[in-house]
Amino acid sequence: MSFGVSMRLWIAIALLCLSIIVQAQTDPVFIKGSKFFYQTNGSEFQLRGVTYEYGVDELADPLSDGAACERDVQYLLDLNLNLVQIDDLDPAADHSRCLQAFADAGIYILASFYTPTNFLAEFDPVWDDELYNHYAAVVDFLAPWNNTLGFTIELDSWRNGTDLTTYYISYVKAVTRGLKAYMKEKNYRDIPVGFRFAAFWPVEDDALDRRRLDYLNCADSDTHSDFLALELQNCPAEPDIDHIVRLYASSSIPLWVENLGCGDNNNASDPRTFTDSSHTFSQNVSQVLVGGVAYEFKYEDDSRLIDDSGSEVVKLAGYTVLSKAMATVTPPSRNAAQYTPSASTTTDCPTSNAAWSVPTNLPPEPFPKLCSCMMSSLPCVGKRSAIEPVSSDAIEDLFNPLCSTERTKCPGIRVSPHEGIFGAYSVCDSTERYSWAASYLMGKEGQDCDFGGNATSQTPATTLDDECHFLLNQVGTDGTGTITALSATASPTSTPSNSANAARPSKGGLSNAAKGGIAAGVVAFFLAALVAVFVLLRRRRKNRPPKAELSSDEVPATKYRYEPVEVGQGSVLEAPADNDLVTYPTKGDLATAEVDGNAIPSELDGTEPMVKTVRTEEPRVPTMPRWEEQK
Repeated sequence: MSFGVSMRLWIAIALLCLSIIVQAQTDPVFIKGSKFFYQTNGSEFQLRGVTYEYGVDELADPLSDGAACERDVQYLLDLNLNLVQIDDLDPAADHSRCLQAFADAGIYILASFYTPTNFLAEFDPVWDDELYNHYAAVVDFLAPWNNTLGFTIELDSWRNGTDLTTYYISYVKAVTRGLKAYMKEKNYRDIPVGFRFAAFWPVEDDALDRRRLDYLNCADSDTHSDFLALELQNCPAEPDIDHIVRLYASSSIPLWVENLGCGDNNNASDPRTFTDSSHTFSQNVSQVLVGGVAYEFKYEDDSRLIDDSGSEVVKLAGYTVLSKAMATVTPPSRNAAQYTPSASTTTDCPTSNAAWSVPTNLPPEPFPKLCSCMMSSLPCVGKRSAIEPVSSDAIEDLFNPLCSTERTKCPGIRVSPHEGIFGAYSVCDSTERYSWAASYLMGKEGQDCDFGGNATSQTPATTLDDECHFLLNQVGTDGTGTITALSATASPTSTPSNSANAARPSKGGLSNAAKGGIAAGVVAFFLAALVAVFVLLRRRRKNRPPKAELSSDEVPATKYRYEPVEVGQGSVLEAPADNDLVTYPTKGDLATAEVDGNAIPSELDGTEPMVKTVRTEEPRVPTMPRWEEQK
């Protein structure tokens, strides 16, 4: 095989291998200071998003309908959008078609962990193993995709006119700590984890908002929120957005607003104008805000941008208005290399006072081993069939008859974040917490093991392993102790969360990212081997001794397989009789033989061959690029 052919083959193989490595990969986005940047070229990423729900069914996973995602991509791109904000994700569903469609289009995913049955309740927050497993499963299927922009922890800050920030915000830091530790353990990409809260302007308390932002980024960096999303609840006007910009001008993390585009598609007197969107992406505002998320793509009748309930997609009035607003958006010109953040990424924790009472200690990390040991030791356990179906916002109605409203009768599961009180068993799932409360009250108050049919008796384990004994002794009978070590021989740890993380079993096997890294490594090794072989062959070719030059009379004949060549001027080369080979000199003072007339047909008519050559005054080697030497 000739060197030219071999080089082309090696190049083709190399390109194929490279395509395997990089196919369908979106450029990851990273955070520097208060901005997002593309990883490859360092240009700034401007967040232009929309809330993306399933459509006809609010509770369905919006990434489970591949055909709908593939159809919606063009409508999103036509709106000049590059992000979809997702809720209601089901880790058990197949998301591959949707994720691939969005990745191919350069559309990023901002994922919330919220579902109607798995969420961090504002008034009665619990960071337990049940919730942890759901959050971890969402991370597992999204982390391998480069177009996963980030994960949001979502909470409403208001209930019945009361701001609950100081009640739940320590849980935001605890969940952030747990998710970052999990991604590190699984060797996933460093994907941002941030906080979204419902904001009511202009009734928000500026001082409280500043304390909230400072708290999210004070103390241990493993608990820091990477971004903050303000979910606007009352259709703010341009002055309200300007107020947000002034309030958060010194933010050390990316900040954006959501629920843009207030109004009603079906109300001519209150149309969707999207003036807030235009203002959000204006030059002055974009110095502080990294973008915004419009509401809502296709679910709610009054606010959706398209109607996909029929056989054809219909663009509604809001779609046209938003399209015009977004068409004028100019991407920022900042580059990561030239950008210097103006604020420190770590802030001082707010000082406690009457308006801000949030202790520095955080809820413990979910700890399956502790909960398993506890369950084995109990004489009375809750019925999972009666307790697990109860949603997070209704769980207090199940526990209040046992433990009172503030759980003061059940110290082992009591939670009072603004006081820094977190019972050791508050990290267990709802059935395990109920079981501990039932057994504790049975022994303390002599109650029967029934509790309205929600519990049943069991025989406690007669033997527990040494680790269980050690853990249960640290926690104590009332469940208020702190775990500082996993065993009697282990060194004490600074926080119980360290122990919990160390004791948490791996979810099994290699992560998807690790598997992908191994596969990419194998392909890269194969590619390197191919390149090495190519270089070796080229060197061998260069090192071959030169052939002795022969006179034109001594030029040996060489066989060439005939292939049709283009019509040229000069001597005539007719087809050989054997329809296969033609004798032609390899060196000497022969001019290039060319075909006179039309191309020689591939099937011969049986005529005798005739070769005519023309000697020239200057010897030169004939060039026959379409003939292949026969070895």
